[in-house]
Formats: sequence, C-alpha cells, structure tokens
Amino acid sequence: MDIVLAALCGFLMDLALGDPAWMPHPVVGMGKCIAALERGLRHAFPKTPRGELAAGAVLAAVLPLGTLGLAAGALWLCGLAHP
Repeated sequence: MDIVLAALCGFLMDLALGDPAWMPHPVVGMGKCIAALERGLRHAFPKTPRGELAAGAVLAAVLPLGTLGLAAGALWLCGLAHP
C-alpha cells in the first residue's frame, strides 16, 4: 500500500509542478548523447548489417558505462569535498 501511495503522490506532484523549463532533463541529455554517438559511429563503421550491429553494440556499451563513469566521478568529487 505504501508503494501505491508513493506512486500516486509522485504522479500528482509531477502533474501539478511538471519539469521546470530552466532545468535540463537527464533524458534529454541522454538523447543528445545517443544522437552524437550514432552520427560518429555511422561514419566509423561500415554500412553493412554486421557493421551496424557492431556500432549498435558499441553504443549500447558506451552510454551506460559513460553514465556510470560520470556518476562515479561525481561521487568521488563529493567524497573529496566531504568525506
């Protein structure tokens, strides 16, 4: 029951407040990263089914690992500021 109440509260808060226009949404940033990586990978890999599969595998690995690296780096910097 607590989960349902929390989900309902979150839904109502999002409905009432929405996303602030001044704050970039992380999903938008991920979409821009995917678009930039895709452009680069399309030039780097051959336009064959195998090349596109390899490029997709690289994209599927780089985005989560890059996100992990950024989060780990941010946490490491926070640990330096306040252990």
